[in-house]
Amino acid sequence: MGTIKTMARLPYVTAVTVLEHWRLRVSFSDGVTGDVDLSGLKDAGPYWEPLRDPEFFAEAFVDPRSRTVAWPRDVDIAPETLYEDAIRNRIKTRKTTRRTSGVRPGQSLLRAILRATGNARPGPIR
Repeated sequence: MGTIKTMARLPYVTAVTVLEHWRLRVSFSDGVTGDVDLSGLKDAGPYWEPLRDPEFFAEAFVDPRSRTVAWPRDVDIAPETLYEDAIRNRIKTRKTTRRTSGVRPGQSLLRAILRATGNARPGPIR
């Protein structure tokens, strides 16, 4: 009796930025963002020929149907290829924390303003 192996679901592309001709910055649904070098496609065959034009390459977008990087005229690339390259060239992204205000709990707004301006004690504002 055979077993069925389950494949882990591949993250999908959420954003793409063209860095320069043949280079993209691609973000995925699992939070991975990395730079992808597609220069290996320069001589890969007629399917990739439109990408040789820098203006055409710059039209890269995320196809909402296939959830990968695509170009006009139905040119796209497998997300697996992009993901592997993005992992190898991963960009560290800063996590931002949301801060609603500079006022500490139990502190007056005036005290927060004085602290922020360097006037820890009430008196003439410098």
